[in-house]
Amino acid sequence: MPIPDRNDFSLRSVAYELFNSSSFSGKNLADCFRAARGIGFDSRYKGNLDRLSNFQNFNKNPPSQYKRITLEAGSSSPQPYGYNDKSGRPISGMLYPGQFVSFCSKVEDVDAHSSISINIGGDC
Repeated sequence: MPIPDRNDFSLRSVAYELFNSSSFSGKNLADCFRAARGIGFDSRYKGNLDRLSNFQNFNKNPPSQYKRITLEAGSSSPQPYGYNDKSGRPISGMLYPGQFVSFCSKVEDVDAHSSISINIGGDC
């Protein structure tokens, strides 16, 4: 359930939205921003992603749109990634330290190891 478009929500309600009901306890604001991955924020409230109010009208399942996505490896060993292209065809590969890959996909169709940085750009 999305965070309401009003300012009376709590960190607990944001954590509950982002994490399944059995693992939201004890989460802090930084945990919530990491879990959100920059996706689902209302542009009117997004700001610098540094305070609870940035989550106003947040929806972790925004409408599907194709976005320019860039993955960048950050660990010391190769890491797997995968996504579905615009035709729905699954694509997978390995990213090596210092490498990056850029493509168009729906955000929810991207799967990447936690050490891979995901940057989401404009529509494509």
